[in-house]
Amino acid sequence: MGASLHIGYFAQAHEGLDPQKTLMQEIQSVRPEFLLHEVRDLLGKFLFSGDDALKLVDMLSGGERGRLALAKLALQQTNFLLLDEPTNHLDIPAQEVLQSVLDNYDGTILLVSHDRYLIDALATQIWEIQTSDGSETSEVSRLVVFNGTYSQMRDEREKAAARLAEQQSPITNYQSPITDSRKTKNVKSKEERRRVAQLQQLENAIAALEADLANLGAQLESPFVNPKEVAVIGKEYERVQKEMDEKLREWEGMQE
Repeated sequence: MGASLHIGYFAQAHEGLDPQKTLMQEIQSVRPEFLLHEVRDLLGKFLFSGDDALKLVDMLSGGERGRLALAKLALQQTNFLLLDEPTNHLDIPAQEVLQSVLDNYDGTILLVSHDRYLIDALATQIWEIQTSDGSETSEVSRLVVFNGTYSQMRDEREKAAARLAEQQSPITNYQSPITDSRKTKNVKSKEERRRVAQLQQLENAIAALEADLANLGAQLESPFVNPKEVAVIGKEYERVQKEMDEKLREWEGMQE
């Protein structure tokens, strides 16, 4: 690490927040010289208004904690940000605030995220860990670096897959053009029907998992949730998230 490197870290669980401090105290812990109106102005940019400045962190939902952590991060004099799943538990307005803050950041960002929209909006280079057998537990892996956006990477892969399929297309003995055409059409029709049916099943499963995640996320963000239940709900959220990631990878594989 270079001597001039100043790192800012956005933790998924927001461990850097003190539950017994108010929002105002949290902001002033980074910038003690800020006056009351300056604190309120800053919090307003992160969708906190009025007496929100006097709330205890302990009273905030998961999404609100995420916004407060972002507000503190924006005040730090950093030139390198490490972001661990920054959109987790954030609602749409908060995600828009996050994207705007990161888009205007002058330094370098290392972003770990399942949010492909955010990746496509911000990333200029994609780092992907590929394992030999496609599983997360494989010990053999390699880092693949793509210079460009997520959409550009997908486009390049689709073109490469098409070229590979064309190169591997077998040369068969001559048959009657009509007979060969009918056979090919029937085979392709059956394969396509099967593929479409499998895709539909996957999409239905993904939609159900997304609904489960939204429900679990709402429970985690509720200020009325029993603290004893948070860990249980959190584990279930991680399990559903992992299952959805697996379904998404399977869906992407079928698309390619």
